[in-house]
Amino acid sequence: MQHFNALRTRTWFAISFILSFAMVTFSCDTRKFVSKDTPAAGNNNLLFEQIRNTSGINAALIIKDEDIVFEYYRSIFPEYPETKVEFQSCTKSIVSILMGIAIDKGLIENVDVKISKYFPELEQDSDTRKKEIAIRHLLDFTAGFKPPEYNAWVNSLNWVDFVLNRPMAASPGEQWEYNSGASHLLSAILQKASGTGTLSFAMKHLFGPLGIEDISWRQDPQGVTTGAFGLMLKPKDAVKIGLLYLHNGKYEGKQIVSSGWVKESTRSYSMFTFQDQVTYGFNWWINEKARIPFFYAMGYGGQYILIAPKINVVAVFTSNLSDNDYFLPSKFFDAFLNGENGI
Repeated sequence: MQHFNALRTRTWFAISFILSFAMVTFSCDTRKFVSKDTPAAGNNNLLFEQIRNTSGINAALIIKDEDIVFEYYRSIFPEYPETKVEFQSCTKSIVSILMGIAIDKGLIENVDVKISKYFPELEQDSDTRKKEIAIRHLLDFTAGFKPPEYNAWVNSLNWVDFVLNRPMAASPGEQWEYNSGASHLLSAILQKASGTGTLSFAMKHLFGPLGIEDISWRQDPQGVTTGAFGLMLKPKDAVKIGLLYLHNGKYEGKQIVSSGWVKESTRSYSMFTFQDQVTYGFNWWINEKARIPFFYAMGYGGQYILIAPKINVVAVFTSNLSDNDYFLPSKFFDAFLNGENGI
């Protein structure tokens, strides 16, 4: 048990390091903000005041029963509500949704397809374990290859090849390790399976149906949309992602991704557990042991899309929080879910 706890601690420090790959670049100014509490907010005024007084939080939106109960922005720019923000590793959860859509449409058979179908060079790799990596292993971070060192990876001439050439640390499915390289391979697979770029696929099958038009998304040197980070959205548009999953893949009555995929992607698959509570699904974090369970997308610095289906709540936070504080939005969310007026 002592060895396991030490391993878990090292793993979480690794997560914190990897999440720091892409830094938040927008600035904040505590002197200017827009804030709105609605009658539906209930008795959460002190909690909302705590959110306002957390200097690293730049935007917060909480929606319950389709009503905006709290909407807050802080910025030197009065147009901040209309400004796109990089959602960092929340990008991974969006790629997970796109993978579900691709499977729904028959472009990819299922999550058990071996990735060597899309990267045939793995059949010739000296480490035969690479041939056994399936799409599910990329989604739940159990592929087994060592995560790429960030600077060497993003400065390489070919990001996909860099990841595929990483040495194996374990057989597929045996060990959980946070791995942004795995998420990037998912985007490369989507591009190969769809015959178009991941961004184009997303605009047609996800963002377009959600009415999201103003986005930016980074690409690697080969033009592959980055699967691990780099997606920029307006906070209100990120809310639509949350509402989509809250309603089991439907938005305004239209089924965008199957309810089966929503359930499949937001249940725990790995042996990883943080603080005996948070686990990992298919590129979604899951807090199923909370008093009111919820799942969420999380990115470095405190970017969050949080969903609590049991009581019909969605929240979005964009932040520039320090390493010690970027879990605060999830704590605020948990407090709101349980009717607590502060943390």
